[in-house]
Amino acid sequence: MIEFLNRMTEKFSDENKDYTRFLVISGPRSGSSYLSSLLRSHPDIISYSELFHPRRVVLGPDHKQVDPDTLLTYRINHPVEFINTIYDTAYSKNIAAVGFKLLYRQAGNPKEKPAWDWLIGHNDIRVIHLTRDDLLAQYLSIRQARVRGQYTT
Repeated sequence: MIEFLNRMTEKFSDENKDYTRFLVISGPRSGSSYLSSLLRSHPDIISYSELFHPRRVVLGPDHKQVDPDTLLTYRINHPVEFINTIYDTAYSKNIAAVGFKLLYRQAGNPKEKPAWDWLIGHNDIRVIHLTRDDLLAQYLSIRQARVRGQYTT
């Protein structure tokens, strides 16, 4: 798996495992893509996108592409190893935080339940929980995204 990750980003080395681990969790249309893009814009943060999307592993726009089918198969068959690789890899010494985005509905695959148990068991992972107060606006935004077929800007 580390070979795949090495091809996704240039920010790997054997220097640093002392960084903050985080998880952005939210419902759809709540600002999580915007927050993820802001985090990615910081040179000392690695913020992956939707690593547990049901049909693909969405790394983010700033990562080199790797074989998506291989990544998806690995994640489904080895969910704990997959998530552990994200959080326990040695990154360059300037990296201060590493994390990813998870939408509520993405935690539904029973084969990947061990990953959720792993996350629950690690209280050192900082959780950023986004919610949207205006549920009507959220619903309308979801409908609009479906009509347009565009979920991020």
